[in-house]
Amino acid sequence: MHRRTSRVIAATSRSRRCAAVLASAALALAPAPVAAQSAALPNLAPAVQAKSALVAAAGDITPIVVSKQGAGRRFDGVGALSAGAASRLLVDYPEPQRSRILDYLFKPNFGASFQMLKVELGGDANSTGGTEPSHMRSSNEVNCYRGYEWWIMKEAKKRNPSIKLLGLEWGAPGWVGAGTGTVWTKQNIRYYISWVDCARKHGLKIDYLGGWNEKSYDVEWFKDLRAALDRRGYKDVGIVGDDGVNNWRFAEEMASDPDLYRAIDVAGVHYPCGFPNGETCPSTPGAQRLGKPLWASEQTPFQVRANVSGLPIVTTFDNFDSYNTGAGRMAGQLNRVYIDGAMTGTIIWNLIWSSYPGLPFEGAGPILADTPWSGTFRLGKTMWSIAHTTQFARPGWRYVNTGSKRLPAGGSVVTLRSGARSKTPQRWSSIVETSDASEAQRLRFQLERGMSADPVHVWATNLDSTSNGDSFRRVATIRPRLRAFVFDAQPGFVYSLTTSRGQKKGETGQMPPQRAFPFPYADDFSRYEAGRIPRYLSDFGGSFEVAPCAGQPGRCLEQKVTQEPVRWQLTPAPATLIGDPHWSNYTVTSDAYIPESGYVEIVGRASAPQVAFFPGFASGLEGYHFRIDAQGEWLLYRQTATETFDPTGANNSFVPIIVDTPLATGTDPSLVGKSWHKMQMRLLGPTITISLDDKLLIAVADPVHTAGQAALAVSRWNRGQFRNIAIDEAAVVN
Repeated sequence: MHRRTSRVIAATSRSRRCAAVLASAALALAPAPVAAQSAALPNLAPAVQAKSALVAAAGDITPIVVSKQGAGRRFDGVGALSAGAASRLLVDYPEPQRSRILDYLFKPNFGASFQMLKVELGGDANSTGGTEPSHMRSSNEVNCYRGYEWWIMKEAKKRNPSIKLLGLEWGAPGWVGAGTGTVWTKQNIRYYISWVDCARKHGLKIDYLGGWNEKSYDVEWFKDLRAALDRRGYKDVGIVGDDGVNNWRFAEEMASDPDLYRAIDVAGVHYPCGFPNGETCPSTPGAQRLGKPLWASEQTPFQVRANVSGLPIVTTFDNFDSYNTGAGRMAGQLNRVYIDGAMTGTIIWNLIWSSYPGLPFEGAGPILADTPWSGTFRLGKTMWSIAHTTQFARPGWRYVNTGSKRLPAGGSVVTLRSGARSKTPQRWSSIVETSDASEAQRLRFQLERGMSADPVHVWATNLDSTSNGDSFRRVATIRPRLRAFVFDAQPGFVYSLTTSRGQKKGETGQMPPQRAFPFPYADDFSRYEAGRIPRYLSDFGGSFEVAPCAGQPGRCLEQKVTQEPVRWQLTPAPATLIGDPHWSNYTVTSDAYIPESGYVEIVGRASAPQVAFFPGFASGLEGYHFRIDAQGEWLLYRQTATETFDPTGANNSFVPIIVDTPLATGTDPSLVGKSWHKMQMRLLGPTITISLDDKLLIAVADPVHTAGQAALAVSRWNRGQFRNIAIDEAAVVN
């Protein structure tokens, strides 16, 4: 295979010369390259190599002018979003791997080096791949220690004290809606304020709050939130509005409403580059005239396929790995939000994929960390495409408009300067991405007075390479001559050219071997304090935590949500998942407490429904369900999910359908409310066998579901409990 390098060429003069003189300069390599250049990225193919050496007409060179006079908007940073239970398993990772992962996410000049962290205000409602617990389940109860987002924020601050913290709501406890089914209530303002109070108890300062993720908006509510924050002493907490999808209507409304304009600090829009992925990232002229920062307040490098109706649907499970394959799209979006739309901040979803395989949007994020029992994690190439911005520009730097543009053969470049007011020359960086370029392109950098003309360090990532060694490498040093140089950008790369220093490609250390979920598995929950989330359990609906056992000594797992939450999308009945989605033949056993009314279930071969444009937003959990209820009945049924096209366009033109198919049913007089029972389900090939209190109920054959996790489930919205859960290899019963 041919190897190729990016040629760095010193110009002979500050002024433009004729093509012949420029051609002779173009053949001179920069002097004294750093040692890293010896480990070059793959070379150009010979044909492209020859093209680069040809005499270039003046029009073939793209000018990049690095100048104080070309100052653009203030750079606010690149951040990440922890929400939708996508970070659930991170806290369960062992040391030292957990700290290494956190270093890669937040430590400056090490990995992704995120400059902002946005987290979900847990609302006890499904918010994509699961639910995150609320800090305030009722109007008279506050618990500032539920969930894992507080821990993530503290770990981020520990590594980067300057990181900005943001909060946004998906769902909310039912009392917050006050019967409206929305969050635009005075109760929700109180809810937000109490969350900021909780953050302060953790020693955290919240920098920005939002409204309701990707839903409608209420301008009066935002004004009331601003007033309430001010009264509480949180005048320094900014507000981002309105976090809608690819729509600048809220920003346009700010222009015509002075009170709203004063209340909002940042106009934030999700997916301004299109959804799932697009090539242009525009805002509107009205938004750009606001005089307020514009942000891509959620953006992600999704990978798409087409479903049977021809519309895009996000891929899931084994073939969705934007943590690795989304690097080029990510690099393009980070540049183009400013070039196309004057957006100065970007929040990337997800912070990390640290949730179970098979859940919605698996693999979205810069790091894949979904096996805490093994300690193994994988760094994606997407992380290094992010680092090409975050390690080369700090919040507070200024974009240089004369050095930020689309490239004629595809790709783009943005330039930022340090913004220092001292008399010393300003540091600068240019991020060049050629993710969709059709050919090599020559850039001529002109360094105006006041800008550093120190040696320019070149870092590069080959987007087409599968080798980690070809990501985020320092490959050359350019020494400008007469404040100018020429640089050849090859297609399929991300480059950072900078006069700053300190960048680093952090090393993972020795990685433990990948291993399967521990099998057999057992937990009686006695080792946890009340209020804690047990290791490896991930709530898909409702919210489960350790609590005193009902009518028995010791601790149990209890479902805590007793009122339907304000939903973001469709939300499943309370259920919590555990185990390997590839499990096939196994036995799941648990003691279960039937609430006063309703039911409890154990589930085998469980999986999140992968239907509708947004997979997982169906209100169910596929698999085999064994249910016992307070009316003395037991039921074994199969749950499956499908979708139907909605010609009215509701729910992105698809409606998820959950189908429950009874396989066996019966009665037992011992099944009454407030009683404990031992439930067991054995799955062996197509045979599902269920037992109650060590007595065989029935064995049935059903071939539909062949693999999946185990789950515990409770009726809406009851306080069922579980204890002594055990999962083991299925044994043949004679």
